[in-house]
This record gives sequence, C-alpha cells and structure tokens, in this order.
Amino acid sequence: MTRSNPKIIDLQARKHLPKPHWTAEDRKAQQKRRKWRGPRPRPHVLRAAELNRHFTHRYGEIIPGTVDDVEVMLHVLALNNNPRSRIENWLSWRAPWFDDSDMVDEIIARPIWMKPARIGKKITLTLAIADMLRIRTIRPCDKTRKELDLIRKQRKVARQKARRREKGKVEREEWERFTISKQAPWVTLGMSRAKWYRTRRFPEHSDNRETGVKAHNSISLCEASHLSHAQVQPEQTVALIIRSSA
Repeated sequence: MTRSNPKIIDLQARKHLPKPHWTAEDRKAQQKRRKWRGPRPRPHVLRAAELNRHFTHRYGEIIPGTVDDVEVMLHVLALNNNPRSRIENWLSWRAPWFDDSDMVDEIIARPIWMKPARIGKKITLTLAIADMLRIRTIRPCDKTRKELDLIRKQRKVARQKARRREKGKVEREEWERFTISKQAPWVTLGMSRAKWYRTRRFPEHSDNRETGVKAHNSISLCEASHLSHAQVQPEQTVALIIRSSA
C-alpha cells in the first residue's frame, strides 16, 4: 500500500483556495520590484571597467611603462569575444609603448582569471581608493580578508541603523530607559518582581500570593488559590508546619 505525500496533498489543496485580494498599491510595489533593468554584466566586463577607472585615477589616460598593470588588463580582455581586436584597441589607447607581441599571443592562447587578491597586489589597490572608485571585484592589498569582513559587517550595521532612523525608530539605549525593567517599580513598592507582575495581571490575588521563603513560612498556605495548589484545611497546614520544623 502506497502512502500519499502530505506535501503534494497540501499543494493540491492550496490550488482551490481563493487568491488574496490585491490593492493598487500592492500591484505597483510588485511592478517596481520586478522592473527589468537590463542583463547583468559579466564579471570580466565589470573588472575591465574597474581597472580602467583605477588606471585613469592613478596614471591618467596613458599608462607608464608598468608591465604588471598591462598584463593584468590583457588577461581580463582576453576573456571577451574577439580578444585580439579588443587588446589592440586598448593598447593603442592606454599603452602605445607596449610592443611585446609574444606576450599578447600567449595571453590570448591561455587567458587566466586571476583572483581578486592577486590583482589587488599587482596594481597596489588600497581600500580608500577602492571605496572612492566603487571597485567591488578586486580586493585591496592593504587589508586582510578578516579585516575586510569586519569592515563589511560594520558598514552593514551602520546602513541598517540609518534606515531605522529614517523610519522613526529610536536607539536601543533611549528605548531601554523607558522600559519596566529599567524603571523597576517593584523596588519602590517593596515587593519582588514576580509579585509585581502577578499583581498587575491578577489584582484579586495580590494580597495572599508571594514567592520565596516568606511564602512557605507564613500561615497563608491555607488560603491557596486556584492557580497554585488545592484548598488546604487549617489542620493540614499545622501538621505540615510541625513536620517541617521537626
């Protein structure tokens, strides 16, 4: 005998349920979320654009005689379609002094996708420059991975905090100053915290309910409520007190 899958039964039952009513605001919000902003660029295209921004900020339009920077860019351009024409156009624009055709042929034959840390060391990218130029696919060389993870978490917390301030939320320290735990009204009333909460919830049992040693030593055991023990007779209470003292 085969057993039916409860997930399939649940999905079949959901098909017959009425769809929730959507307002015009809900549909506009959904259209805004689903707005197509074009295809996502490929990683090597993003990296080529970031390298060009870095070279323009550091050298200007023409790159001086630094083979490492040119080699990094050639490996990135070799991953595109029609790499030879792209490399020739970029060299004539950025490095007209470069004439090593053997290196170009070797890179086109075997392009390498370098790791972000390796590229950051080759071009000596710092965190300040990366933040200023909005470089995301290359790791800065002046920070370790743990330091970058910590900085990323701190920035995320700062963004979330700013977003909460925009929505009108107060800081936690200010919010805690007005909480019951910080004000502690049971201290001024001379009672325990548990009894204050019980008094607030059950005002009718505020006089004969207490916790701690005081509750066990008092004669109020005979006045038990429906929330604790059953009704105890006075004779049983005296017997319990005698046994506990013995």
